[in-house]
Amino acid sequence: MMNYIALYVSNAVIRSVLSDQGFKSEKIHPSASLRSEFLQSLTDYSTLHYGIIISLIAAVVMWFLLEKTTTGYELRAVGFNQHASHYAGMNVNRNIILAMVISGAFAGIAGAMEGLGTFENVSVKAGFTGVGFDGIAVALLGGNNAFGIILAAILFGALKVGALEMPSAADVPTELVDIVIALIIFFVASSYLIRLVLTRFKKEGK
Repeated sequence: MMNYIALYVSNAVIRSVLSDQGFKSEKIHPSASLRSEFLQSLTDYSTLHYGIIISLIAAVVMWFLLEKTTTGYELRAVGFNQHASHYAGMNVNRNIILAMVISGAFAGIAGAMEGLGTFENVSVKAGFTGVGFDGIAVALLGGNNAFGIILAAILFGALKVGALEMPSAADVPTELVDIVIALIIFFVASSYLIRLVLTRFKKEGK
């Protein structure tokens, strides 16, 4: 439900504040753009921009926060088991809210990079783009590890971009990429289930 609230509030802000009853804002000033002619020339003039560098820095920052700080330890502990964390003296509600704030901040950074680098404006959306759900899949494939997520994100990005050229280059429908991504998620999720079943069998054998 919160997704729809965020969608329609964002659309209202774009129509009423960022544009004059239009469907998109004015194009940003070149000095605020993240586009890079150098990066575009390296990738056959794609829309690659400096946001890729910002995302890599954000992944390293997230890794440091989760793995090297007390706050990160508490966030991971609450995520694994809220009840055990509570008995250990951790503030469960505080860590849940903090996790939401941090994840929202990172989502905001990602949205800002899309607006400042890829499109150079913001526009009204009739529905969800699905990028957030792709992020969940990337985190799952990356094993919730910052460096694994970087590799998973590159894989998903390559599949998504490649899908745009598949109909003309290989006469293959773009939906095939969605099938491949679904199969990847299925097998990764199945590995957790198989591991759980094997662990239970081992305990029963003992």
